[in-house]
Amino acid sequence: MRDPSTLPTLILRWQNLPQAIHCGRPPPMAQRVTDEFIDRAEQMAESGCSREEADALCRGLTAQHYENFPVLSRLLPEPQRGDLCAIYAFARLADDFADEARYHGQRAEMLGLWRARLLEAAEGDHAHPVFKALADVMRRCRISPRLLERLIDAFEQDTRVTRYETWDELIDYCSRSADPVGRTVLRIFGHEDDEMDQQSDAICTALQLANHWQDIGQDLGRDRIYVPREMMRRFGVTEEALFDRLVTPAFEDMMRVCVRRAWRLFDRGRPLAGKVDRPLRRWIRLVWLGGTTILRRIEGRNFDTLTGRPTLSRSDKVMLAARGLFIGRLPRTPML
Repeated sequence: MRDPSTLPTLILRWQNLPQAIHCGRPPPMAQRVTDEFIDRAEQMAESGCSREEADALCRGLTAQHYENFPVLSRLLPEPQRGDLCAIYAFARLADDFADEARYHGQRAEMLGLWRARLLEAAEGDHAHPVFKALADVMRRCRISPRLLERLIDAFEQDTRVTRYETWDELIDYCSRSADPVGRTVLRIFGHEDDEMDQQSDAICTALQLANHWQDIGQDLGRDRIYVPREMMRRFGVTEEALFDRLVTPAFEDMMRVCVRRAWRLFDRGRPLAGKVDRPLRRWIRLVWLGGTTILRRIEGRNFDTLTGRPTLSRSDKVMLAARGLFIGRLPRTPML
């Protein structure tokens, strides 16, 4: 998802780690895989397919896509792994409609079609393989279609909005681009609790923000700025300075505050890992540790994500995976 997830689209785009660790635009080969998947899915919708064939197609997209949504991780049991593949396929393709050049001039039409198919699937079976799989997941896991519609709302917003005036506007965007992913994961594992939803939202929004702060330089190439204008005015940072890649003391001070706000959200969501069963607990720990490690890397660069992008090495990911498996509880975030 476009930064869904936050998250989400958090729901999250990872190589066995969260969206905040591995995101950005897909290389050409990855886009060809997605295009091939879309064409094949439409052919299957016309000729008809079984639930098993629909499931296989969704798993195939998940396994082949460069982001490797972590549902294939052995940390997660069946059938939840397959259920999350269906959610990923739905969100991945909607995100491409909003962002990829292939759909220029067709974005509103394609997202409208995706929304209509989602609502049809909520009423029963569907011919399209993604929505055939999704209809089954929504029914069994009692997932409201409005939860997934909020992702489409965010993708539609991506086609219209490239700047945010206030912090509240940015958080509102995250509430649709990232938070629904976490709530969907909870539903798939049988959790429907308001306090857990709020903690999940905090983690998903924090992941989305970590992704935004990590990708400031890359987003400028797409004429997107996620730091709210009110924040830029407060610190005297101009758009011209960002596009000139000027890492000034004012920019560092501004990003210090932005990162601090993400830390606070991670801390607010931290108790969630202790409330779920073991397989999901380990997965949430891994997500949380990955996102907070990215924040530490941003801090380690003196908040300079204009001239470079902090990433994690393969050995970093191995260490994080080990911590996610074996630590007793998540550490407290820094005192901010």
